[in-house]
Amino acid sequence: MNPFKFLHRQSIQDSVANVAEKEKGYFCSELVALIFKQLELLPKDISSAQYWPGSFSSEAKLKLENGAFLGNEYLIAFE
Repeated sequence: MNPFKFLHRQSIQDSVANVAEKEKGYFCSELVALIFKQLELLPKDISSAQYWPGSFSSEAKLKLENGAFLGNEYLIAFE
């Protein structure tokens, strides 16, 4: 986790190809945001580092593009 990365508001060439090179540098929600951007569900001009795990919760009401939306979460219990 690089604190300087979170200062970037605008995207600086995120791509799935770069994930393999920077594998150690991606935060979980940043990787989800990157994939959503590749699927054109999030704006490409906002840095993926601006998204946190809570950004994808139903309470956050994240605005997705192209008519997509996130539904309610499901609790999965493992025994």
